[in-house]
Amino acid sequence: MSRWIKRITGIMLVMVLIITMTPVNTQAAKKIKLNKTKLTMIKGDSEYLSLNVYGGKGWKSSKKSVATVDKYGCVKAKGKGSCKISVKYKNKSYTCKVKVEDPAISEKTLTLTIGDSAALKLTGTSQKVQWDSDDISVATVSSTGVVKAVGEGYADITATVGDHFYNCSVTVKYDSAGALSDLAIQNYDIGRGVVSIVTNNGSGTLSIDGKAVYYSANGSMLDSSSDDNYCLAPGDTCALYYYGPTNADYDRVAYSTYDVVYNVEPSMYKSRAKGITVSGTKGADNVTAKVVNNSGDTLEFIKVACVFFDASGKAIGYEYHYSEGTSAGATDFMVGVKFLSVK
Repeated sequence: MSRWIKRITGIMLVMVLIITMTPVNTQAAKKIKLNKTKLTMIKGDSEYLSLNVYGGKGWKSSKKSVATVDKYGCVKAKGKGSCKISVKYKNKSYTCKVKVEDPAISEKTLTLTIGDSAALKLTGTSQKVQWDSDDISVATVSSTGVVKAVGEGYADITATVGDHFYNCSVTVKYDSAGALSDLAIQNYDIGRGVVSIVTNNGSGTLSIDGKAVYYSANGSMLDSSSDDNYCLAPGDTCALYYYGPTNADYDRVAYSTYDVVYNVEPSMYKSRAKGITVSGTKGADNVTAKVVNNSGDTLEFIKVACVFFDASGKAIGYEYHYSEGTSAGATDFMVGVKFLSVK
């Protein structure tokens, strides 16, 4: 019996030895490596490197002006360049290649006029750059850094790489002289005042304020008159009328010459004129107009102006009316729009 007990005890001892030795064999076969073998950093950043086993010693940087490392494996990016960070385990060295970048934005300030564009670049980095504007009503920016001036004001354009931000302050101004040069203006003296037909050939919606000044034959200023259109979209045309001079009793006064001046600004409104269809039938001294609101919106008002010309092309009259078809989809007929004859 004692002999069998000894055999059983021997077998159990062997099994225990096998079980306890198995983890030791697995540990010995484990591949030792760093958590990262390549690292791209921005100057000023910190990053931890570590072995997948305990016991690594002698952390070292091949170029401390680029990156340093402490005894815990904390790497600090010091300056642009490349170096190697190494650590030893059981007399074997393990290395991580480190690249330190120092990005810079191409412009820190920009001054643009509405409609202009400028390209910003973030140099000195191979990493993904995200571009943003803090006010897209002033300036927008594309995914490649192209800035477009949209409206007057100030905006910050930011390039982001990781946790780092690079800013450009953008000032957008309005070029009133340039906008005025984009207007095609034809003035017509109809004897009782001046009609201006104005077309916006620019790229922005404009608010236009016009003023006519009338003079006598001896050069004395007789009177002035104003008209405006505060929402003339690119490609649209409007008619402005400057009422002729009158005396204290509102009787018309003859004038010899006139000047018309204009002031333009960016409009804060969105034009719906392209959604309005106007067709007319000409009578002997009037026009019957059909007005359809196809804009898709109910509008505050629709003003329709008529300028009348004779067979020779001379402007002989002007009149305007407000349509009642302001609701979306509405149709209105303005019957008998007559021009005021020359007096």
